[in-house]
Order: sequence, then C-alpha cells, then structure tokens
Amino acid sequence: MMCKELDILNLASNNFSGRIPASLGSVVFIQTLNLRNNSLSGELPPSLANCTQLEILDLGENRLSGKIPSWIGENLSSLVVLRLTSNYLDGTIPLVLCHLAHVQILNLSHNNISDDIPHCFSNFSAMSKNESTYEFINHGNTPTPFDVTAGYIDSVRVVLKGMELEYGKTLDQLKSMDLSSNNLNGEIPDGIAKLEGLVSLNLSNNRLTEIIPPRIHEIIRIS
Repeated sequence: MMCKELDILNLASNNFSGRIPASLGSVVFIQTLNLRNNSLSGELPPSLANCTQLEILDLGENRLSGKIPSWIGENLSSLVVLRLTSNYLDGTIPLVLCHLAHVQILNLSHNNISDDIPHCFSNFSAMSKNESTYEFINHGNTPTPFDVTAGYIDSVRVVLKGMELEYGKTLDQLKSMDLSSNNLNGEIPDGIAKLEGLVSLNLSNNRLTEIIPPRIHEIIRIS
C-alpha cells in the first residue's frame, strides 16, 4: 500500500497461494500486473477496479474462481492485454468486456465459462485494424510496458498453432483472441469476421453450433 506510484509488478512463476490481496487496489498508477503461474485462489478482488491505468492484466495459470467481474470492462478501459487463462472461472462473459476498445490480446481459455460468445465482440476496435492502436493511448511522459527506452519490456505468452510462444518487443503488434476449452455454446458471432487484424482466433473445445461465418479471414482452431 506504500508503493502507490508503482508502474509494473511482475510476480509470475512463483509459489504464491491464497487470495490476491485487496491492497493491490491502492496501487492506482500500476500499468502492468502479472501474477501468472502461481497458486492464487478465490475471486478477483473488487479493489482492482481502482487500477484504471492497467494495460496488462495477466492472472493466468492460477486457481481463481467465481465469475469474470463486470468492473474489468467498466473501469479498466486502457487494457491492451487481458489474460485469465487456466483458472476455474465460471458464469458467462460479461457484455461490458466489449467496452475494452484497446484490447489486443484476450485470453479466457481453459475455464468453465458458459453461454454465448457476445455479439458485441465486434466492438474490439484494436483487433479490427492491422496496425497497433496502443500508441494512441494517452500516457504523457509515463513509460509504458512496451517502451524500449523505459528499460523494461513486458512479455505475454500466447498459444499459436498449438505452440506457446512468448512475445515481448513485438507484443504491441499481436492481435489474439482465445476462448478455447470452455463450455461456450450457440453460434460464432458474424461480427468476429470484422476483426481483420486478428492473427489468432482459437474457439476450439467448446459446444458451438450453427455455421462458421464465411467472412472469417484466419482461424487457427475451431472445433
């Protein structure tokens, strides 16, 4: 709670357990929070809604449970990376996630999420363009996680064609959506076909029905 001006917190790949502390919500200027690959459990603390400057939120490979909170879409409008893969999250995908206009990497795979894929996913404007939209987020003189001159380059792991790859310097150019290995049903929204900047779209291992939208330009895995 004393580190209110902390920009980056990376505690990935350790043996941390228990709940994510609510006190992290006091670090209101944080841009990167990476707690990937631990044994953290419980629900995401609502206090993280105070961290409105978050651009990278990576909580994948833990034991988190509960629903995907709506405050992610309501408060964290600067998110570029949202990675919640390999947890025990359930419920539906909240429609307010569609407010994340800057998101370029969305990974909700390997959870227990059910119901339909929101049709408003077509609102992900950053995924609809081939160039990075990250540079248009207003940071002033604050170093960003993608700024080589800041002395720190964050990285995110993304599965492409069955291989897990780690992206760092080129992270701002990657556009990826992974909703695989859940309990999603219904049709694939036609609006996803408008996301022409997508490099990877993985919807495998769900219960999707109907037809594959003919306008989808590149799909890595659908089953």
